[in-house]
Amino acid sequence: MSLLVYAKTEAEYEKHLRPDANESTRSMRRRPPIGGVLPPELGQLPYDKKMPKKIDVGTYQSNLQKIANFNTVEDFWRHYIHVKRPSQLSRDVNLYLFRDQPNCAPMWEAFPQGGCWILKIKKKANVLGKMWQDLVFAAIGEAFEQLDVVGIAMAIRSKEDMLSVWNADNSDDNTRFAIGEKLKEILMLDSNTLVEYKFHANSIRDMSTFRNAKPYVFAAATPATTN
Repeated sequence: MSLLVYAKTEAEYEKHLRPDANESTRSMRRRPPIGGVLPPELGQLPYDKKMPKKIDVGTYQSNLQKIANFNTVEDFWRHYIHVKRPSQLSRDVNLYLFRDQPNCAPMWEAFPQGGCWILKIKKKANVLGKMWQDLVFAAIGEAFEQLDVVGIAMAIRSKEDMLSVWNADNSDDNTRFAIGEKLKEILMLDSNTLVEYKFHANSIRDMSTFRNAKPYVFAAATPATTN
Protein backbone atom coordinates (compact mmCIF):
# COMPACT_ATOMS: atom_id res chain seq x y z
CA MET A 1 0.00 0.00 0.00
CA SER A 2 1.02 3.64 -0.41
CA LEU A 3 0.26 6.90 1.35
CA LEU A 4 -0.57 9.70 -1.09
CA VAL A 5 -1.42 13.38 -0.83
CA TYR A 6 -2.62 15.84 -3.44
CA ALA A 7 -0.45 18.96 -3.64
CA LYS A 8 0.22 21.57 -6.32
CA THR A 9 3.73 22.37 -5.13
CA GLU A 10 6.51 20.76 -3.12
CA ALA A 11 6.09 23.48 -0.49
CA GLU A 12 2.46 22.45 0.01
CA TYR A 13 3.51 18.81 0.18
CA GLU A 14 6.03 19.60 2.93
CA LYS A 15 3.31 21.18 5.08
CA HIS A 16 1.80 17.76 5.73
CA LEU A 17 5.00 16.24 7.09
CA ARG A 18 6.19 16.70 10.62
CA PRO A 19 9.36 18.82 11.06
CA ASP A 20 11.32 15.70 12.06
CA ALA A 21 10.49 13.82 8.85
CA ASN A 22 13.53 11.87 7.71
CA GLU A 23 15.13 12.32 4.31
CA SER A 24 13.88 8.99 3.00
CA THR A 25 10.31 10.12 3.63
CA ARG A 26 10.88 13.54 2.09
CA SER A 27 12.64 12.04 -0.91
CA MET A 28 9.49 10.12 -1.87
CA ARG A 29 7.98 13.32 -3.30
CA ARG A 30 7.57 13.77 -7.01
CA ARG A 31 7.53 10.02 -7.63
CA PRO A 32 5.33 8.86 -10.52
CA PRO A 33 1.61 8.52 -9.76
CA ILE A 34 0.21 5.21 -8.60
CA GLY A 35 -0.07 2.44 -11.10
CA GLY A 36 2.34 -0.26 -12.09
CA VAL A 37 5.55 1.20 -10.69
CA LEU A 38 5.70 -1.13 -7.69
CA PRO A 39 4.72 -4.74 -6.99
CA PRO A 40 1.03 -5.16 -6.03
CA GLU A 41 1.79 -6.08 -2.43
CA LEU A 42 3.50 -2.77 -1.70
CA GLY A 43 1.61 0.05 -0.05
CA GLN A 44 1.26 3.72 -0.85
CA LEU A 45 0.43 6.72 1.30
CA PRO A 46 -0.89 9.57 -0.90
CA TYR A 47 -2.53 12.87 -0.10
CA ASP A 48 -4.38 15.51 -2.05
CA LYS A 49 -5.69 19.03 -1.65
CA LYS A 50 -9.36 19.59 -2.33
CA MET A 51 -9.65 20.90 -5.87
CA PRO A 52 -12.19 22.99 -7.80
CA LYS A 53 -15.19 20.99 -8.99
CA LYS A 54 -14.15 21.25 -12.63
CA ILE A 55 -10.73 19.67 -13.03
CA ASP A 56 -9.57 17.20 -15.63
CA VAL A 57 -8.37 13.73 -14.67
CA GLY A 58 -4.84 14.31 -15.96
CA THR A 59 -4.33 17.41 -13.82
CA TYR A 60 -5.60 15.67 -10.70
CA GLN A 61 -3.48 12.57 -11.22
CA SER A 62 -0.32 14.52 -12.00
CA ASN A 63 -0.63 16.34 -8.68
CA LEU A 64 -0.98 13.27 -6.47
CA GLN A 65 2.06 13.24 -4.22
CA LYS A 66 3.32 9.94 -2.88
CA ILE A 67 4.55 10.23 0.70
CA ALA A 68 5.74 6.65 0.97
CA ASN A 69 5.46 3.10 -0.25
CA PHE A 70 6.04 0.06 1.92
CA ASN A 71 5.81 -3.73 1.99
CA THR A 72 6.47 -4.44 5.67
CA VAL A 73 5.08 -3.14 8.95
CA GLU A 74 8.51 -1.72 9.75
CA ASP A 75 8.59 0.22 6.48
CA PHE A 76 5.10 1.53 7.18
CA TRP A 77 6.01 2.89 10.63
CA ARG A 78 9.23 4.41 9.33
CA HIS A 79 7.18 6.79 7.19
CA TYR A 80 3.87 6.98 9.05
CA ILE A 81 5.39 8.48 12.20
CA HIS A 82 6.46 11.51 10.18
CA VAL A 83 3.03 12.29 8.76
CA LYS A 84 1.01 14.86 10.69
CA ARG A 85 -1.91 13.59 12.71
CA PRO A 86 -5.45 14.49 11.57
CA SER A 87 -5.76 17.33 14.11
CA GLN A 88 -2.62 18.92 12.64
CA LEU A 89 -3.70 18.81 9.00
CA SER A 90 -5.06 21.89 7.27
CA ARG A 91 -8.63 22.07 5.99
CA ASP A 92 -9.53 20.56 2.61
CA VAL A 93 -6.75 17.97 2.63
CA ASN A 94 -7.37 14.36 1.63
CA LEU A 95 -5.09 11.55 2.78
CA TYR A 96 -5.21 8.11 1.12
CA LEU A 97 -3.86 4.65 1.82
CA PHE A 98 -4.19 2.57 -1.36
CA ARG A 99 -2.93 -0.67 -2.80
CA ASP A 100 0.00 -0.18 -5.15
CA GLN A 101 -0.96 -2.12 -8.23
CA PRO A 102 -1.65 -1.28 -11.88
CA ASN A 103 -4.45 1.24 -12.44
CA CYS A 104 -5.14 1.53 -8.71
CA ALA A 105 -5.44 5.19 -7.74
CA PRO A 106 -7.72 7.31 -5.54
CA MET A 107 -9.75 8.36 -8.57
CA TRP A 108 -13.36 7.51 -9.44
CA GLU A 109 -12.32 6.82 -13.02
CA ALA A 110 -9.95 4.07 -11.86
CA PHE A 111 -12.93 2.10 -10.48
CA PRO A 112 -16.00 3.18 -12.49
CA GLN A 113 -17.89 0.06 -11.33
CA GLY A 114 -16.96 0.63 -7.70
CA GLY A 115 -17.78 3.05 -4.92
CA CYS A 116 -17.04 3.85 -1.30
CA TRP A 117 -18.49 3.59 2.17
CA ILE A 118 -18.47 6.94 3.97
CA LEU A 119 -18.54 7.87 7.64
CA LYS A 120 -19.02 11.56 8.48
CA ILE A 121 -17.56 12.73 11.78
CA LYS A 122 -18.48 15.95 13.55
CA LYS A 123 -15.53 18.10 14.60
CA LYS A 124 -16.69 18.33 18.21
CA ALA A 125 -16.59 14.55 18.57
CA ASN A 126 -12.78 14.71 18.68
CA VAL A 127 -12.41 11.07 17.64
CA LEU A 128 -11.03 11.36 14.12
CA GLY A 129 -7.42 10.65 15.09
CA LYS A 130 -8.16 7.31 16.72
CA MET A 131 -10.67 6.28 14.07
CA TRP A 132 -8.25 7.04 11.24
CA GLN A 133 -5.47 5.11 12.94
CA ASP A 134 -7.77 2.14 13.57
CA LEU A 135 -8.81 2.22 9.91
CA VAL A 136 -5.19 2.41 8.74
CA PHE A 137 -4.17 -0.56 10.88
CA ALA A 138 -7.17 -2.52 9.61
CA ALA A 139 -6.26 -1.77 6.00
CA ILE A 140 -2.61 -2.79 6.23
CA GLY A 141 -3.63 -5.86 8.22
CA GLU A 142 -6.23 -6.87 5.59
CA ALA A 143 -8.89 -6.86 8.31
CA PHE A 144 -11.63 -6.25 5.74
CA GLU A 145 -10.87 -9.72 4.35
CA GLN A 146 -11.93 -8.56 0.89
CA LEU A 147 -9.58 -8.06 -2.05
CA ASP A 148 -12.29 -5.79 -3.43
CA VAL A 149 -11.17 -3.15 -0.90
CA VAL A 150 -8.61 -1.07 -2.77
CA GLY A 151 -7.99 1.77 -0.35
CA ILE A 152 -9.11 4.07 2.43
CA ALA A 153 -9.28 7.84 2.66
CA MET A 154 -9.60 10.67 5.16
CA ALA A 155 -10.99 14.06 4.13
CA ILE A 156 -10.47 17.09 6.39
CA ARG A 157 -13.22 19.69 6.01
CA SER A 158 -14.40 22.78 7.91
CA LYS A 159 -17.52 21.45 9.66
CA GLU A 160 -17.08 17.70 9.57
CA ASP A 161 -14.49 15.19 8.43
CA MET A 162 -14.99 12.02 6.42
CA LEU A 163 -13.50 8.55 6.44
CA SER A 164 -14.14 6.31 3.46
CA VAL A 165 -13.40 2.79 2.29
CA TRP A 166 -13.14 2.30 -1.47
CA ASN A 167 -14.10 -0.91 -3.24
CA ALA A 168 -13.47 -1.77 -6.89
CA ASP A 169 -16.57 -3.62 -8.05
CA ASN A 170 -20.23 -3.44 -7.06
CA SER A 171 -21.36 -6.51 -9.00
CA ASP A 172 -21.77 -8.45 -5.74
CA ASP A 173 -24.01 -6.69 -3.21
CA ASN A 174 -23.10 -9.22 -0.52
CA THR A 175 -19.43 -8.25 -0.76
CA ARG A 176 -20.24 -4.55 -0.73
CA PHE A 177 -22.40 -4.77 2.38
CA ALA A 178 -19.91 -7.08 4.10
CA ILE A 179 -17.36 -4.28 3.74
CA GLY A 180 -19.80 -1.84 5.32
CA GLU A 181 -20.46 -4.21 8.21
CA LYS A 182 -16.74 -4.70 8.74
CA LEU A 183 -16.19 -0.94 8.75
CA LYS A 184 -18.65 -0.55 11.62
CA GLU A 185 -17.01 -3.44 13.45
CA ILE A 186 -13.48 -2.06 13.05
CA LEU A 187 -14.47 1.39 14.30
CA MET A 188 -16.77 -0.05 16.98
CA LEU A 189 -19.68 2.09 15.84
CA ASP A 190 -23.08 1.96 17.53
CA SER A 191 -25.69 -0.07 15.70
CA ASN A 192 -27.66 3.10 14.94
CA THR A 193 -24.69 4.97 13.45
CA LEU A 194 -25.43 6.28 9.98
CA VAL A 195 -22.98 5.36 7.24
CA GLU A 196 -23.33 6.22 3.57
CA TYR A 197 -22.40 4.66 0.27
CA LYS A 198 -21.84 6.27 -3.10
CA PHE A 199 -21.20 4.70 -6.48
CA HIS A 200 -18.23 6.17 -8.33
CA ALA A 201 -20.37 6.38 -11.46
CA ASN A 202 -22.54 8.90 -9.60
CA SER A 203 -19.46 10.74 -8.34
CA ILE A 204 -18.21 11.09 -11.90
CA ARG A 205 -21.54 12.66 -12.85
CA ASP A 206 -21.87 15.11 -9.95
CA MET A 207 -18.12 15.62 -9.31
CA SER A 208 -18.30 14.82 -5.60
CA THR A 209 -17.32 11.81 -3.51
CA PHE A 210 -19.63 12.69 -0.63
CA ARG A 211 -22.59 14.69 -1.93
CA ASN A 212 -25.84 12.75 -2.48
CA ALA A 213 -24.45 9.54 -0.97
CA LYS A 214 -27.09 7.00 0.08
CA PRO A 215 -27.49 6.53 3.87
CA TYR A 216 -27.58 3.14 5.57
CA VAL A 217 -28.02 1.88 9.12
CA PHE A 218 -26.82 -1.66 9.78
CA ALA A 219 -29.30 -3.06 12.27
CA ALA A 220 -28.01 -5.46 14.89
CA ALA A 221 -28.82 -9.07 14.15
CA THR A 222 -31.84 -10.44 16.00
CA PRO A 223 -31.11 -13.70 17.85
CA ALA A 224 -33.07 -16.67 16.59
CA THR A 225 -35.90 -17.84 18.83
CA THR A 226 -37.13 -21.34 19.43
CA ASN A 227 -40.60 -22.45 20.41
